[in-house]
Amino acid sequence: MNLPKEPDLQTQRLLEKLNTLSIDSKPSKAFFKEIKKVEDVQITGPHGVINCRVYTPHALEPLPVLVFFHGGGWVSGELDEYDYFCQKICQKTPSLVVSVAYHLAPQYKFPKPLEDCYAATEWVVNHIHDYGGDSSRLAVGGDSAGGNLAAALTLMVRNKQAFKINYQVLLFPVVDHYFDSDSYRTFAEGYYLTKNLMKMFWDNYLNTEEDGQHPYASPIKASTLANLPSAFVVLARFDVLFSEGIAYTSRLLSDGVSAQLKCYPTIHAFINFEDEINFADDAIEQIAEKLKQNL
Repeated sequence: MNLPKEPDLQTQRLLEKLNTLSIDSKPSKAFFKEIKKVEDVQITGPHGVINCRVYTPHALEPLPVLVFFHGGGWVSGELDEYDYFCQKICQKTPSLVVSVAYHLAPQYKFPKPLEDCYAATEWVVNHIHDYGGDSSRLAVGGDSAGGNLAAALTLMVRNKQAFKINYQVLLFPVVDHYFDSDSYRTFAEGYYLTKNLMKMFWDNYLNTEEDGQHPYASPIKASTLANLPSAFVVLARFDVLFSEGIAYTSRLLSDGVSAQLKCYPTIHAFINFEDEINFADDAIEQIAEKLKQNL
């Protein structure tokens, strides 16, 4: 893989703005008008009500479905922050998108957020036909900590054999409770996401250090990744999580899972900076195309 040695000019300018706090780290976007409907729903989960948001496109039903889990280090994040992303995926695929506001750490530690994600996905399987969705064409996805939850969810669903997930989209996912990879050493002080910040996120999420060895916390530690859904993995080159993303994709392939990788020469969480980085829109196009092809 031919990799750049430093971020592109757009990313460098974004980093300057982030460092001077001249933009929010999660910029908002005006409501995207090209979909049919956005509906908030509440479902009953194992740890209380789970707030979800269903995005419906202008398209013939029944529709494929993406269940999406937001990032935020398991401790932050909300539905509004991913409105633009979810609406764009909804419109471009086209598909129903169900965005899930799982309960957050540290009040809800491992595995409670994952159990919320399982409950929300199970609800989708049982009820999405009421919204024009086809649960036999089901994908899950997420970014960062949400990518961790999506990857862990595919393991949980495989082990339970309760229903079928057809595809997974993992955006710069957290897949390993380990802080000494090449990218952790190289980018420990940033760009944007630092080693210490990731340690803080993990400390808030896990009950004990031993939890970090569990495959539902660190999916790469599963004894096998065989029989998981095909995957599209999107990584940022200048990210502490880059090495584990490469390693996880390699594990998927070696265990017989179809997996495709796309790497962008930019920083963690770049899909949230669509006003600043052109790569964000390209990634959305790539994700939508993969969903079209695989659902």
